[in-house]
Amino acid sequence: MIFFFSCFSLSRLEGRVFVHSHTAQPMSLAEVYAEADSEDEVDKEVAAIEGIRNLNRFGGVTEHQKRMMHLWNTFKKEQRVLADGHMPWACEAFCTQHKEEFIQSPELLMYVSNPFLSSCK
Repeated sequence: MIFFFSCFSLSRLEGRVFVHSHTAQPMSLAEVYAEADSEDEVDKEVAAIEGIRNLNRFGGVTEHQKRMMHLWNTFKKEQRVLADGHMPWACEAFCTQHKEEFIQSPELLMYVSNPFLSSCK
């Protein structure tokens, strides 16, 4: 009886379309049947697009400010900056990573006024 129920349930699944929760892309049956759950996985490209989309909702903010916020938010997620105690090394690493971009765009450098970010100038 249990075997019949399992086969019946699986056959009902095969007729349905399942999609990834973050990307809304169709899943293969192998992904549906897999033991691993990809719900908590972060796709960097999708996260970047969502971050830009969220920043575009802000009003009264210049494009340079949005770009700076996007750079910082992306850096913060990748480096797992979680606490105030992380800020000194995070700011220095952020400036080091984006130094060339700041030099090429003085508008972005204008927002770097934190004393920890003096290595950017």
